Amino acid sequence: MIFDFIAITGADDAVDLSFLDDMMSKYPHVEWGILFSDKRKGQPRYPSDAWLARLTDTFYTKFDTAFAAHLCGAMCDRLIEQGSEIYKTGELIEHSVPKLFSRLQLNSFPEHCDRTDKINMLASGLLSDGIEIILQVPNEKVEMACQRTFLENVSFLYDGSRGTGIAPSEWPEIRVPGYAGFAGGLSLDNLKVALDTLCARPGDGHFWLDLETGARTDDKFDMKKVERILRITEEYVG
Repeated sequence: MIFDFIAITGADDAVDLSFLDDMMSKYPHVEWGILFSDKRKGQPRYPSDAWLARLTDTFYTKFDTAFAAHLCGAMCDRLIEQGSEIYKTGELIEHSVPKLFSRLQLNSFPEHCDRTDKINMLASGLLSDGIEIILQVPNEKVEMACQRTFLENVSFLYDGSRGTGIAPSEWPEIRVPGYAGFAGGLSLDNLKVALDTLCARPGDGHFWLDLETGARTDDKFDMKKVERILRITEEYVG
């Protein structure tokens, strides 16, 4: 399998935006996953409106930069229920330019995995804008629900930990058609082993990794640790 990029999730108010810009210049294989939650806004891992406004001011002219919106709870539910227009008009994520986020991860999808028609309608509304939908696949029940045809802009993140940072005993085989990523307990301690394992799998399928807890120290975004992660993963790209 072929490794494309790594998503570092959880940048928050404590992170200087110049660091994100510098890392993107040095390591173009990074994507920044920004967590959104109505209830947790301003807490660690969940940036405030003020920080998000600065992010937009800094990067809105750099649409080739990679940011993904990881939507949690009620915010995710609203997008699934109301469809693409609530995102494209800026109603869902305030203080931001929608085009800044080229991928939208639906973190509550496992609770709504029977709503595949809604997901395809959402994906259809975002397809022409080049925006991708990411669905978490934490277990076999959700995986079975994904055994249907989705549009080309729907991807799947295999994450049995559901963001809790617990590593799997082994990385699952990809059994859902489409672009796939892997997450769960990745850190500096096991990153090379995970990449060696996944890249050694036969076939020309592409994948990405997503890392959140492993980029933190004492629940604070660790910039030194992040750069070490990017330096390691750079060797595996392509």
